[in-house]
Amino acid sequence: FGDGFTGPPTSWTCGLDGQGGVQLQGDSPMCEARTCIYNVPVGLAYAHSCENLENGETCTVSCADGFVYETGVESPTVLTCDTDQSLAGLLPECLIITTTTTQASSTETSTTTSTFSLTGSSSTTTSSTSTPTATTTMTST
Repeated sequence: FGDGFTGPPTSWTCGLDGQGGVQLQGDSPMCEARTCIYNVPVGLAYAHSCENLENGETCTVSCADGFVYETGVESPTVLTCDTDQSLAGLLPECLIITTTTTQASSTETSTTTSTFSLTGSSSTTTSSTSTPTATTTMTST
């Protein structure tokens, strides 16, 4: 059960081999690799190839479009399907990108780009430029 494979049990018996010797007699076991169903990445933050993996197979997990790596460096991770039907390995820390542009007066535009992690950390960058228009746009990807 814990070996990553499944199949019906088979029985073997000792019998004569027709030449005065003894041999095991019976059907060979029919084993099928078990599919990993636990710890599959879930959520919009991840792009992955982890569906329907069998014992011993691997998949790659990266940050999906609209998300960036917490480290700022693209670093996808590899998960391995273990014998207990779970994927083993660490998921990348992916932060959502949120941009808010506010034009408060006819001469100033302030753009703030924030990233928020799924675990609560965040960072913010703000820049200002001059413009003759007054509008507010919020975009979240």
